[in-house]
Amino acid sequence: MFEGCSSLISLNILNFETSKIKSLDNMFSECSSLKILNLSNFNTDNIVSMDYIFNNCKSLTSIDLSSFNTSNITSMYKAFSGCSSLTSLEINHFDTSLVTTMAYLFNNCSSLKIMDLNNFNTSLVNDMKYMFNRNSNLEHLNVKSFDTSKVKSMEYMFSGCISLKTLDIIKFNVSTLKKAGHMFENCLSLTSLNLSNFVSDSIDNIDYMFSKSENLAYINIKNLIDSNIKSMFNIFSGTPENMVICYNASNAKKIERQINKKGCTIVNCSENWMGSRKKVRAIDNICVENCDAGYKYLYDSKCYKRCP
Repeated sequence: MFEGCSSLISLNILNFETSKIKSLDNMFSECSSLKILNLSNFNTDNIVSMDYIFNNCKSLTSIDLSSFNTSNITSMYKAFSGCSSLTSLEINHFDTSLVTTMAYLFNNCSSLKIMDLNNFNTSLVNDMKYMFNRNSNLEHLNVKSFDTSKVKSMEYMFSGCISLKTLDIIKFNVSTLKKAGHMFENCLSLTSLNLSNFVSDSIDNIDYMFSKSENLAYINIKNLIDSNIKSMFNIFSGTPENMVICYNASNAKKIERQINKKGCTIVNCSENWMGSRKKVRAIDNICVENCDAGYKYLYDSKCYKRCP
């Protein structure tokens, strides 16, 4: 309706009758100068789609969505993508139980610092690619409750979240996941990632998965099976040379070759494990706590094998 009104600064639509509308797709898309928008009287009871609704509304600093009923919505594709001036977004009340796509949902919301999505129901969602891509000021993200059992794509999901220091996705179910390329690329502030829950043989692409995450000191992928992965180009490029990688060599032969490209040398320490352990004193607690006997660790360009 107002798509492409790039010079529009304010809009008063308090008297709009929206009770019979089924789609809000593109309604305010590309309203790049819009600063004031009051939607407090919007009736969205029959809305089934809100794709691109605020796409590239890059001048909006806040949006009052308290009146929004999202219980019938099935698609939120690029709903807030490009809202680069948004400093807060209160959507905890959103009912997302029927939503199937959240791709690009918050893409380039570069001014948001905190996002708590613990109330989001994602049980039907199959696409989360670029969901938080380029959220460069995001410091805290709560996605602990996400049900990802149907998600097939997480490409670029957290890419460019350069301020995010921690990320708890240990409960993510990746049993149907196929695309994970660039998923954590350029996450400059992340120091560790526990992906021990990545138990799947369906993943076929992990290109640049951890690329350019230059402070990522520890990755646990000990349950990742790479037998069906067809593309895994430069998954560790730009990561620290002293990064610790916990993996299962028997299930991750292809990944092991990527690790070896970083100059890793396998050392058998079956007789002098205690001596070798002194060399990795800084990571000893991580290894012992998170890895079982027989797993390998990459540290200071060498791989140490913990002995039974």
